[in-house]
Amino acid sequence: MRERVAVYCGTRNLYGDMVTAAKSLLYHKGADKVWFLIEDDVFPHEIPDCISTMNVSGQTYFREDGPNYHQHWTYMVLMRAALAHIFPQYDRVLSLDCDTIVNQNIDGIWDTDLTGKYYAGVREMLPGHEYDQPYCNFGVIMLNLAQLRDGTEDRVIDLLNTKHYHFNEQEAYREVVKDAFVTLPPEYNVLYYSTAAASTTGAKIIHYANHPRSENVMLFRKYARKTWDAVLAHESTGRYV
Repeated sequence: MRERVAVYCGTRNLYGDMVTAAKSLLYHKGADKVWFLIEDDVFPHEIPDCISTMNVSGQTYFREDGPNYHQHWTYMVLMRAALAHIFPQYDRVLSLDCDTIVNQNIDGIWDTDLTGKYYAGVREMLPGHEYDQPYCNFGVIMLNLAQLRDGTEDRVIDLLNTKHYHFNEQEAYREVVKDAFVTLPPEYNVLYYSTAAASTTGAKIIHYANHPRSENVMLFRKYARKTWDAVLAHESTGRYV
């Protein structure tokens, strides 16, 4: 059985949200292995053994003088366009934003058939924007790293180093990949600012995009209170304490 690997990328100001987001994922047994891509050698929070950290502050994929490096988005979002290089040992990974909460079982996402496709994600149409190609929100994205190693990831990295995008890597991927992706059901990325987020019923992953203070969101507070001990006890006993 393929190891289920999830990745979160975040600068220091996002470490707290990163831990809470991962707690929600592990609470629902949503991954076997989790990676935190961070900008320090030592992570300042206690984390279980199934989570590993990697300092990518010295990365060489994206130029600091590039058009997408210094923006209102953290440069860490660009790391999602280099995961096939960063993780040569994996064929696929689930990349999640730090402002997401896994609120239900997500086993179905791991069964997605990515044969001949580059990624799987939930389609999004931003208000007032019309796109010639289908568009996915990269807050929750299953990346087919094996397929991306055919040169596609290198082309995306080149574009991000030479051309400005408002939504960085997700727009660059759309330009290169076009429609060679799989559409996931909308419950895997329910955006906070969409009408579908008015109720969390049926939402497997809730994405609090553009929310100014995620710690004030009820579900973030709920999972922030859950301890790693409870997660580990569930893994060994099958119940939460």
